[in-house]
Amino acid sequence: MKNFPKILTIIVCFLLSCEDKNQDDDKQYEYTAYYGKSLRVCVQGKMELNIGTDSTITGTWKTEVVGGFSENDVGPQIGTGELKGNIKDGKFYLQMNPGFIDNNIDLTGVSFVDEYSGTWVWISFVGITSSGSFKLKKK
Repeated sequence: MKNFPKILTIIVCFLLSCEDKNQDDDKQYEYTAYYGKSLRVCVQGKMELNIGTDSTITGTWKTEVVGGFSENDVGPQIGTGELKGNIKDGKFYLQMNPGFIDNNIDLTGVSFVDEYSGTWVWISFVGITSSGSFKLKKK
């Protein structure tokens, strides 16, 4: 019985080390968009990125407008949707509304440790309608 506390401690440590980590956790990112050249947050939400071995990116997003902004300010990057893109020459390119040429949000950026940052551009029928910067930070 003297060894019972030691044995119990070893069993508990073993069980904790066997805890499964959800594979999808590595794909989850927090999305923050900033309006224009300011540091005013205009959109926040989540993205799930699936990066293939061929550097293609697919995924989903769910966001909401914040800070008194509206869709007229930030374009169609609020709500939910699918995204597509790729990584090329150290940069990544994402479209938040793939298949739409005239009402899309393009994200272009670079990768740091567990984080992507760059610029977002709303391309509408008349061309570039609005833009700003963004960060994607791994959860």
